[in-house]
Amino acid sequence: MKRLVQFLNEMAVMSSQLDQAWIAKAAQVKTFSLQAKDFKSLEYKAEIQHLFETYFFKTSLAGITIKGKPTTKKLNNSINNLKRISPRGFENLRDYIVKGIGPAEVLLYVLLDEGYLSGGNAPFDMMAAGGKYEIKSVDLDKEGFIKNFKVGGTMPLGQIQSAGLALKAKVVKEKLAADNNEDTGITTGQMAAIMKHRQYSRQWNSKVEMPFKRTVAKYMSGKDILFIVNKTPAARKGEVLHIGPIKANQISVDKFTSGTIKPKVKL
Repeated sequence: MKRLVQFLNEMAVMSSQLDQAWIAKAAQVKTFSLQAKDFKSLEYKAEIQHLFETYFFKTSLAGITIKGKPTTKKLNNSINNLKRISPRGFENLRDYIVKGIGPAEVLLYVLLDEGYLSGGNAPFDMMAAGGKYEIKSVDLDKEGFIKNFKVGGTMPLGQIQSAGLALKAKVVKEKLAADNNEDTGITTGQMAAIMKHRQYSRQWNSKVEMPFKRTVAKYMSGKDILFIVNKTPAARKGEVLHIGPIKANQISVDKFTSGTIKPKVKL
């Protein structure tokens, strides 16, 4: 008995000498054994929500998660509540990685009581209360353009790309812009040179810009587009910018690179 008491006393002394703050930080759970398939139904919805509320926020998320279809206002209210409860917990949830799942999709799964991710070749990312949502993790520039996101790889962009590259070849040949030695890309300077040329700018508008607007708008039709801030502005990371349809007149060409064309959107 004396040995047991002595041992416990020694352990208490050793424990008192340890950096408890460091131990608490190191012991924080940041990952679980979750797979993409776990997010493609509501079967384990309550269990997954319980894991994140228990280990990331250490409080119930009742009243914070959303029933029914999401709106921009409802989601941002919930997101702001998470930030107030635990900024670190929110960052870990927002950036939570599961192989095969896109940025912010775990966050939305946790917040939407009736939301689950689509499977297979569905033309949208998430269903929630009967609504179909395409989730785009984006950046917002100082001019208010939503940028740095990709659209479907199956979109028919071949003719549009060929028309753009033909115009690039003309401004390079006429020494109106420098050559970038890239067969499938157009630099910002080359695009600017095209737009300064009266004839080439008209051709760009009719053969590149307008067809691209229509093609992207068609791809985005039939579902609501959910834009959520990825990295920029840093102070707004995780904020939902828009949920709803996107029209052709809101879309324009942003970057023409690596064999594809990236759009930008002005709400």
